[in-house]
Amino acid sequence: MLTVNLGSGTPEEAAAWVEYCNRPADTKWGAERAKNGHPVPYGVKYWFVGNETFGPGEIGRMSPQKYCDVYKTFAGAMRAVDPSIQLIAVGNLFPSIAGLENVGKDINRAVLQGIGVGMDYLSVH
Repeated sequence: MLTVNLGSGTPEEAAAWVEYCNRPADTKWGAERAKNGHPVPYGVKYWFVGNETFGPGEIGRMSPQKYCDVYKTFAGAMRAVDPSIQLIAVGNLFPSIAGLENVGKDINRAVLQGIGVGMDYLSVH
């Protein structure tokens, strides 16, 4: 299980990580992995798309609605490289978050509704 950098990363960077970890050595990033001593793909199945994206100290902090839009872009790029991966969206356990007091646990509802079947799991922590 790995997490891609949604806060200051790009969908292209996330797709490159999927390729590095999961594609054969005859691809650009698979060849780089092989050059680094691991010719066989790692086969990473589970990928977090961001982490604690709604927290006040997070780089690239965003609203749940914005997260859903950005998530979909990242998910499309990542699944284009490896459609077998399982994607995990960011949820929220706390009743309120500084700057998002009116959302709190409703972040989960917003993410579930905003992404829907585009996610495989929701991480609530």
